[in-house]
Amino acid sequence: MKYLKNIESLKRSMDNKWKIIGIGSGALVIVIIVIYLIMGKASGESESLIKLGAKSPVSNVALVNMPVGDGEYTVEEAVDHIGENATVVGTISRIFTSKSGTAFLDFCENFQTCPFTAVIFASDAAKFKNLDQYKREVRLTGLIKSYQGKAEIILNGPEQIE
Repeated sequence: MKYLKNIESLKRSMDNKWKIIGIGSGALVIVIIVIYLIMGKASGESESLIKLGAKSPVSNVALVNMPVGDGEYTVEEAVDHIGENATVVGTISRIFTSKSGTAFLDFCENFQTCPFTAVIFASDAAKFKNLDQYKREVRLTGLIKSYQGKAEIILNGPEQIE
């Protein structure tokens, strides 16, 4: 977030200059956000901004969910695509349901070292009839999120699984 101070300074110094040529501060904020995202993307820092409800670094404007693409990735590649609506392809080798009813679809025998997992919260579990039917190669589609340093997709319905 080293660009935050530079952007704040840039906004303050340029605000009046932009008004002179007819661009209001709202448009300026959008221009600065785009520049920030481009600069952050180059250094890998922008991912934290690209999420629903994140606040822009230069104003009170809420950013919308901005998925980067609709790619298809392996379970190993998913961690490099946090924040994207995408499809993750792999073979589910283990399904574990916790005491609370949350199900974890694991793509590795040892879930602790696995780079990706799929999660079905207890509130959605009834939508999935027989979880064992998914112990095969699958394609999971959804928003790739990060949880404790690993990638995951939260499954809300069976239509997310092919």
